[in-house]
Amino acid sequence: MKQIKDYEKACEAIAAKFVEKYFKDSYPDSFWVSNDIGGIFFVNDFYFGIDRMVTALKYKATFEQIFDYYNMEIEVASNKSRFGKRNLFNFENYLKYPNNFIIFEEDGKLDFKLNFKSQSNN
Repeated sequence: MKQIKDYEKACEAIAAKFVEKYFKDSYPDSFWVSNDIGGIFFVNDFYFGIDRMVTALKYKATFEQIFDYYNMEIEVASNKSRFGKRNLFNFENYLKYPNNFIIFEEDGKLDFKLNFKSQSNN
């Protein structure tokens, strides 16, 4: 089916651009997990969905932003008792509003906070 071939071609181009932009200096080992083009992409011991790669490229994420968020996702997922019902903000909003969503390290542990200023309706 032509549409599927076009989609796979676009996914391959996105993955190549992502690797070129964020891993060009590291000679990455990269591939689609289970050869499922458009699914999960493995690069240098990291896993990314096509949506994450598109968002990173679209909003011109820095290498640091990608990996701060990646590490924070792992931290929240593996420490549910520490984070309780706190949910991590989504990657797109983290990139669009970097001053409102802050990832930081304290006492050797990653944490995050929301930094919204209340606005009055006058």
